[in-house]
Amino acid sequence: MFRYDPNGDKNIEFEEFAPFILTHTAEISLQRFHYQQTLGKNSLTKDEFKLVFRDAYHFLKDLMNKTEHVLGAIFDELDTNRDGLVTYKEYMTWVVLNISKVVR
Repeated sequence: MFRYDPNGDKNIEFEEFAPFILTHTAEISLQRFHYQQTLGKNSLTKDEFKLVFRDAYHFLKDLMNKTEHVLGAIFDELDTNRDGLVTYKEYMTWVVLNISKVVR
């Protein structure tokens, strides 16, 4: 656990733990989704993006009930080439840059 102690003080503060756990839940959700897909799949459709995101953050029930249009807007922002797909890497990069920094 001390691998996640960026300031090296041998204590894990909320500000250090929260970004880790939020990113980790996104990775687990994406991994769970990926294992159910055909070999070689590495991108998400808009509906799959919403499913993976909701699965990752299902414990935020009140927030998840209000996010349909927000998730659609996030997907559209990530779909830079407008092919209706967001790669796993793009999704996780967005999580790290946006979700986990909220608590920092």
